Amino acid sequence: MKTVQLVKHKDKDWEYVIEKQELKEPLVLVFGNRYLLENGTIYEELRAQFPDGHIIFASSCAEISSNTVNDDSITVTAIEFEKSNFVIKTSNVLNADLDSYKTGKDLINQLPQEGLKYVFVVSEGSFINGSQLTQGMSASTDDNLIITGGLCGDDARFEKTLASYNETP
Repeated sequence: MKTVQLVKHKDKDWEYVIEKQELKEPLVLVFGNRYLLENGTIYEELRAQFPDGHIIFASSCAEISSNTVNDDSITVTAIEFEKSNFVIKTSNVLNADLDSYKTGKDLINQLPQEGLKYVFVVSEGSFINGSQLTQGMSASTDDNLIITGGLCGDDARFEKTLASYNETP
């Protein structure tokens, strides 16, 4: 496994926390302050850094990078899996009549079941009921699947959260 980590603080340039290296089709996890993620250039900047990356965005109330916790920043961790593979699927609670349970079931049912060992979930946090989402996901498994992740945040504002895949959040 190869990794790269970058941090962007408010009004500053990107800074590499873990040395820059070329990655092939990395999973790119982007956690950041909602206002910074809404900046129209962030997606393009990251797409330029990781042209074949699978970029997942999630707004948060604080970001962890290596040994620090930051506010008003964006933390990016890009991972190239050398011996494992991953599949990304999305399900929108707004397309499921705001039914979080149904959204969770739909999400798990989209995944190939053979060889599936772990699911990492990034969910928007404004419209979703996290308990119902996880119950829906668990109902679609044989209790042999590890599921972790989190609901997106918005600092202390609780106005809206952002989650996206390969598009501007």
